[in-house]
Amino acid sequence: MLRPLLCLGALACCSEIVARDAIEWELCDAYSVYAPEPGELADRTRCGLLTVPRDYNDPTAGAMRITVVRVTARDTAHRRGAIILNPGGPGAPNGLEFAMTTQQSWDRHDDPLLVEAANTYDFIGFLPRGTGIVEPTALTPESEGALRCTSTRPDVPYEDPNEDRTQGNVARMHASAEFTAQTCESQPMSRYVDTEMTVRDIDAIREVLGESRISFYGVSYGTWLASWYAARYPDRIDRLVLDSAMNITQDFDVARLAQAPETQAIIDDLVIPLAISRPEVFGLGDSPDAVRATFEAMPHVLKKSVREFLEVQLAQGNVREAGFVLSMGNDIGRIASHHPEADADTLVDLAKNYYRHEAPPELGAFATFMVPNVVYPAYSLPTADTFDLGVSDSINEAVACNDTQAIRDPTYWTRKGDSYAALYRMASGGAMTHRPCMYWTRHAASRPSPGDYARIPRALILQTEHDSRTPLPGAMSTYGALPNAAMVVLPGTTGHGVIARGNACSFGKIGNYLIHDRLPEGLSECRGSAIGNERLERLVEQATRSPRSSRVR
Repeated sequence: MLRPLLCLGALACCSEIVARDAIEWELCDAYSVYAPEPGELADRTRCGLLTVPRDYNDPTAGAMRITVVRVTARDTAHRRGAIILNPGGPGAPNGLEFAMTTQQSWDRHDDPLLVEAANTYDFIGFLPRGTGIVEPTALTPESEGALRCTSTRPDVPYEDPNEDRTQGNVARMHASAEFTAQTCESQPMSRYVDTEMTVRDIDAIREVLGESRISFYGVSYGTWLASWYAARYPDRIDRLVLDSAMNITQDFDVARLAQAPETQAIIDDLVIPLAISRPEVFGLGDSPDAVRATFEAMPHVLKKSVREFLEVQLAQGNVREAGFVLSMGNDIGRIASHHPEADADTLVDLAKNYYRHEAPPELGAFATFMVPNVVYPAYSLPTADTFDLGVSDSINEAVACNDTQAIRDPTYWTRKGDSYAALYRMASGGAMTHRPCMYWTRHAASRPSPGDYARIPRALILQTEHDSRTPLPGAMSTYGALPNAAMVVLPGTTGHGVIARGNACSFGKIGNYLIHDRLPEGLSECRGSAIGNERLERLVEQATRSPRSSRVR
């Protein structure tokens, strides 16, 4: 039975809001479609609701509930504690799934120390405030406590930010950004969705679990969240793993500005060389200039769709498939030019037929199933007469705008968009002009200070070399801000999230830390291929010249 929230005033009261039996644990079927099948694992997996304050600084704001999952350790005799996991976002709806599937993956892993971790830790996941009390995929698209920025008015339409940099289109981008900010701020829940409040929720979870200290594995934004928690409560953190680290020394503006240059660099350094090495498969030409010319010849409406799908593939570490996306843009553009009257459904059928029967088999095997991902965003007619940002994107905007103070100068963002659109043609750099946080009226949360971060006891930072979402230079800055951290870089590895694409070396580092509390010394490598090591060597050289030089190996 859920207990009522009773907090009579002081912050200390709000930080100890519930008794340790405040979660009524039950089977996860009603909370997540990823609940395990009946059996030994299901017997150890339970979900429940935890009541927390809406605002830890204002007890009169009332209460809300968040969903928590716990997979208890199989080996209770050697239990090492609890590890909380966060997959990133902000706004990722799979907080329950991530904890459950990570435990299952490690339980079957080749690395014996990860298997031991799967058996000796309780794995804890949760749905951050604003997500709602069930995973959106489980029951309904929204639920109690969900933040969803909606309006009965439609958004302000604008053309592709990379292709149309006219004054009129830029003005429409600013108007759309302002409309988005106003719509989100008008939602009562938006004022309570930020990292500081989520950190307090995590500490409430720790308290309810009866743990004096808790370990934390965060990915992407989860590293921002985990670092914030550890800086606020350094005496309550045990192991801290930061996988694909955001730059905690800067704000969200800097984090987003870093993505387009990195995306274009990966395309230039990895995707284009692969494409020109096999022109008979990719059909993009036999030189970098030919590939770029092929891209520029695509219809403008198609380029935006291609860019967005390219970024998805690169985040997943799929260099070859990113090249295939460029091939698809070229092929679909040609098909559309031969069938100017075709609607989106017809174009999908025509393209699938081409990839099944005429394209090189290697390309066709991928493209046949991915055609809708490119065609529908480009050629479907807009139908929305209302505005709905969705839960995940609503949380993303609220956290970004509530956590850090944005640059509130439209001219700055116009110039950034102009520059990025010209320099990073295959990345979505022109979209930088659309910055809702520029119009956010609330003051940013009070972030941990550099001194707070420096007091974090120990941490392991994991980073691929080619990460378009949280680029390596930003992760290096985080490493520099944490004097007690070790950092492991995977040279030649592409993608976002070491947990999904690491090698035996990196998984061994994770297991050795979680089980034996052994960190590698300073900055080290877990080598994959030999691609791209010149930039890594430059970064290592910079780190060697830094005050942390004695820790670099």
